[in-house]
Amino acid sequence: MKQGFWYGFFRALRPFAIYLSIFMCVLEVVLGFAILIGWKPNLTSWLLLGIIIFFTFLTWYSAYFNKVTDCGCFGDFIKLEPWTSFWKDIFLLVFIGFLFFRRKKIIPLFSPLFGWNAVLIILISTSVFTIYANMYLPAWDFLPFKMGNNINSLLKRPANERVRDSVESIMVYEKDGKQQEFTLKNFPKTDDWKFIETRTKILAPAWKSAVHGFEFSSRTETNNENIKDSLLFSKNYVVLIVSPDLEKSSDFSWNKIAKLYEGCRKQNISFYAVSANAFNVADAFQKQKNLPFYFNTGDETLLKTMMRSNPGVMLWKNGVIINKWSCRSVPQIDKIVKIVARKKNKN
Repeated sequence: MKQGFWYGFFRALRPFAIYLSIFMCVLEVVLGFAILIGWKPNLTSWLLLGIIIFFTFLTWYSAYFNKVTDCGCFGDFIKLEPWTSFWKDIFLLVFIGFLFFRRKKIIPLFSPLFGWNAVLIILISTSVFTIYANMYLPAWDFLPFKMGNNINSLLKRPANERVRDSVESIMVYEKDGKQQEFTLKNFPKTDDWKFIETRTKILAPAWKSAVHGFEFSSRTETNNENIKDSLLFSKNYVVLIVSPDLEKSSDFSWNKIAKLYEGCRKQNISFYAVSANAFNVADAFQKQKNLPFYFNTGDETLLKTMMRSNPGVMLWKNGVIINKWSCRSVPQIDKIVKIVARKKNKN
């Protein structure tokens, strides 16, 4: 099947997605600050108008063709449905359009030199903050696997939540070339209708945990423990290495992780490593890197939710996430031991 132009266009941008994301985040913050202080209103207004038109089209395209279920405008802080994001952009388009047509009336709050310096400071600070968050871990983690969260509690279904979806059967019939939907309440009384199909409509979805899919396939030949149970119920500390895709992981971190494994063995701290790769791919990677441990498997989406670094290190105890480190800040065993000792002294 031949794909359209836009499919090829966005597909070609995929390798540059992270760089474009950083650029757009920084640009939006800088332009927002610039318009607030009235810095170069003509240039700023044109850029804002161009950006909002582009994103209005993008959110419409995504919503209409059901390409993306979450626009990602505010990351995991605020989840927006595609159509909600589109109408949000329409709302912003109205106000930015007003600023654009009144741009000649905008009066700068500061002198040109001060305005340049202020915008430059915002540009540099925003760029540094964004690049740091990408290289390490976000300053604010809004995901369910953030530090301090008790995953056991997130897996428990509240008493007032549904176990199963509440559904309604929709029967589609055809008459005189036109299709119509019926339920048991308004079923057609005549036999002139031709049955086409039955559809299921979800009236009220069942409760779904924020950490649904929290399952791992263990290597029984190397582990006698169940990883999930060890993470959730072990009274001892557990170090977990998370790598959603080993082939795309940061190469420089594996030597440090291998040393961390050896340190955990000496300190009797449980150590597991999980990836979304098949066992044969993980085994080949383990041999190539000469790693002293094996990889278990988990769902890729789950692992990306657990850790925004590839690879990353997590410290668990009794279902609680004690700490997280990116591939650029893999801790030495001494740091783990200090954390364990500090926790024991508090208790």
